[in-house]
Amino acid sequence: MNIYIISNYYNLNPSIFEIIKKEDLVVFMNHCFFDSSFFDNNKKILFIRKNLKSYWGYKKNYKNRYDEIYFINGKLDDKKIISNIDKCPKIIINIKDIIKIYPEDKSPTTGFIAYSYLREKFPDANIFLIGFTGGSSFKSKLISKTHNYKYEQEFYNINNVNLLHKEK
Repeated sequence: MNIYIISNYYNLNPSIFEIIKKEDLVVFMNHCFFDSSFFDNNKKILFIRKNLKSYWGYKKNYKNRYDEIYFINGKLDDKKIISNIDKCPKIIINIKDIIKIYPEDKSPTTGFIAYSYLREKFPDANIFLIGFTGGSSFKSKLISKTHNYKYEQEFYNINNVNLLHKEK
């Protein structure tokens, strides 16, 4: 099985998605900028991260586009999760249960969490990270202070993770 984890990198050229086949699993995070009709036939998973007040990119109704939604650092009784009217399973995961080693003064990106979780859940799958450039054009000043992109890029390189990227 091939799994494609798609970043929210703004300058990603959507033509890169042409390699994804309908039997492949497609994974989005938070704002899921690139989810479109192109992926209507794929099984889709969404990882959505809790911030201090809410969830990044949270919508009460995702129009049943996702087969599973993973709420990172949430609780099953969270009003945001309960109010989500999509019928798919809503799964709570905790960063500390997934990420064992990470620089203490930073927090792993949602993509790093998704990759780590899926690598453990599907050890034999081919996982491809699309648009994981080691930075982001989305609120880059805020995000670069909370995440350690250098650590994550080194991790991907050391572990021979499949990184795919194509600029607009």
